[in-house]
Amino acid sequence: MRDFNRMRTSDPTMPVNRATLTQEPAKAAEQGITLTLPGAPRTKKNRGKIWKAGKRTIIMPAQPWMDWRDSLVRWQVETRFHPTHLGFDYDLNCCALFYRDARRGDAVGYYQGLADVLEELCVVYNDRAITQWDGSRMLVDKANPRVELVLTPVTRPLGAA
Repeated sequence: MRDFNRMRTSDPTMPVNRATLTQEPAKAAEQGITLTLPGAPRTKKNRGKIWKAGKRTIIMPAQPWMDWRDSLVRWQVETRFHPTHLGFDYDLNCCALFYRDARRGDAVGYYQGLADVLEELCVVYNDRAITQWDGSRMLVDKANPRVELVLTPVTRPLGAA
């Protein structure tokens, strides 16, 4: 996981992304976080590569997913987006609208790819904290592919484990 907290500056002339959290982490977690991630989303586990390293086998993610992830890391540095880790003490629902550049891939592949990207960007502590994808949709927007998402804590009924 990357730690972008060391890149924080107090320069008021730098542009601030609209997704930057200005509230306390606990308050942000209660209300949820809304993000718009630019670029065409990609699935992680299509066309992965298998490498042999001695007796070990390493499975690398698909190159298009790694390119998307790298572009989002650059976007994070350029916009100085410094998220709060979510998912320490509660499960999360991710309502994501995937605006793809073409009708390809399946929903589960996109869910897994997005969850891993959110962990890489330090938005969630662990992608296993995302236990629900309620409200997520697969859409097409060739002119402006992106992912719009809202992360909110899952509320459980009283007495639920």
